[in-house]
Amino acid sequence: IHSHSDFQLLLDGRAMSKVMQGVTTEVVGNCGMSPHPAPERVRRQLAEALGYAGFVEEVWDFETTGEYIARLEGRVSLNVVVLVGHGALRAAAVGFEARKASAEEISEMRRLLGRSLDEGAAGLSAGLIYPPSSYADVRELTALAQVAADRGGLFSCHIRSEGDRLFEALEEMAEVARGSGVFVEVSHLKCSGRRNWGRAGEALEWFEGKVREGLRIGYDAYPYEAGSTHLSAYLPDWVHDAGPEEMIRRLNDPGTRARVIEELKKRRGWEPDDLMLAHLERNRDLMGLRLSEAAKKRGVDPEELLVRLVAEEGGRALVISFSMSQEDVDRIVCGRLGAIGSDGSAISPDGPLGGSPIHPRNYGAFPRVIKRYVKELKLLTIEEAIRKMTSLPASRIGLRDRGVIKAGAKADLVVFDLDELEDRATYSDPHRFPKGIKWVIVNGRAVVVEGEHTGESPGRVLRPRR
Repeated sequence: IHSHSDFQLLLDGRAMSKVMQGVTTEVVGNCGMSPHPAPERVRRQLAEALGYAGFVEEVWDFETTGEYIARLEGRVSLNVVVLVGHGALRAAAVGFEARKASAEEISEMRRLLGRSLDEGAAGLSAGLIYPPSSYADVRELTALAQVAADRGGLFSCHIRSEGDRLFEALEEMAEVARGSGVFVEVSHLKCSGRRNWGRAGEALEWFEGKVREGLRIGYDAYPYEAGSTHLSAYLPDWVHDAGPEEMIRRLNDPGTRARVIEELKKRRGWEPDDLMLAHLERNRDLMGLRLSEAAKKRGVDPEELLVRLVAEEGGRALVISFSMSQEDVDRIVCGRLGAIGSDGSAISPDGPLGGSPIHPRNYGAFPRVIKRYVKELKLLTIEEAIRKMTSLPASRIGLRDRGVIKAGAKADLVVFDLDELEDRATYSDPHRFPKGIKWVIVNGRAVVVEGEHTGESPGRVLRPRR
């Protein structure tokens, strides 16, 4: 229910890291990061802002959601559900300025979203820590969510804070749900930052209370104590104003750079030891090191290195952030209202990201849930674990004939050996397929047979029934 394979599926439709762990359908366009609708005039800045720059030019020849869907049809090994990213909508209608949208601009975003939903999208997503999506207020989000609600779509959101202001951010989502009637899917729920560890129970009770109140709201989560995001997300908000090019210009100005470094040194809630440098292009010798270790290697303070890397790498610099407690993760994953997502991409060991120390969730999220919570900790039954991966997310999306095994449903099936099932991807060795997944069948055709990919491409773009 939460993935980021938007371009990876165009680059390599085999979707290796997903189908080999038993995924038959994934939802793309999350965190406000869809590459559509995207007029050509904003495409270059959008690519940089969303971390796509440098490896998508060969396949980004589309503007509308309908054109993107057409590119996927007939070339992918799993089914795809497409969300419309608020970041793309705002870039097209407003640009990258840090300001409220006007009534006319909100009307234009509503028009673009409605067209995208009519072309086959299943809902709206937002990423409220990522510019330009982060510049939206509740009024704007509610107005757009109403469009999704009117067409039976959901609203998936990376909330504005997952740390010190977690509950303030959750209340913002409750306000959107009340004002629009949309189903709100809070993306990758977590209690981030050491000062917030131990608050998972409080967060789960918050969700239960809102459901009792009558709101349509839920969440998804992944089974790891580390997340992953763009390194630029750690910069102060004002640095991003006016777009990626202006951000880089600011970071290259000595006076402004000094100001940013000073603000980072004073900021609470993040630790250089907790950030592992993942994907880098110009500083590959630092990949796999913690930011603190890399800073020592370069002979500078961690804050200065962070700024330097963003200036040199732009939005392409990725980090793995060890920001959660495992106990909180366990409680959130097992919560009644929690679906399981990977927050990962469909990657192949021989693909564009095959040499990077990426997050192991790309290869092992779903087997890990069964291994850890069913087999080892016995916190979930096998039936409940599978429900969280299949029928629960399918029902939220509006896929009535997927995620269940019954007469008349589509033949999306996984055969696995419970005794053998094991995730093998680690932070130090992430490009490893799991054990125990024997067969994966998508729309009645075998994509994996006895643990080997067949090369078949039976996947479809799914349009929920409304």
